[in-house]
Amino acid sequence: EKWDRDLASEIKKVDWAFIDGSFYQTGELPGRDMSTIPHPMVTESIELLKELNTTDKTKVHFIHFNHTNPLLHANSAATINLQSQGFQLAKEGAVHPL
Repeated sequence: EKWDRDLASEIKKVDWAFIDGSFYQTGELPGRDMSTIPHPMVTESIELLKELNTTDKTKVHFIHFNHTNPLLHANSAATINLQSQGFQLAKEGAVHPL
């Protein structure tokens, strides 16, 4: 909400979209007010982008995972949820042609 552009519209214009995925959801850092951390939650990004078509969703690759993020685990409910909605996890060593 702090960006002056519509994220979904921007994704439609690009071949690849690498989006910060530091934290999957609030509550990952017990005792911290996560609203003060300047990273969008993956769950918030998913909500913003849920209306994208399948082709545009596959452009979205989440990157930069904090050690508390369940997306680090391939079989976690978070990973399964993310991928079942058509979004991608960036993979180390992946090559994306321009």
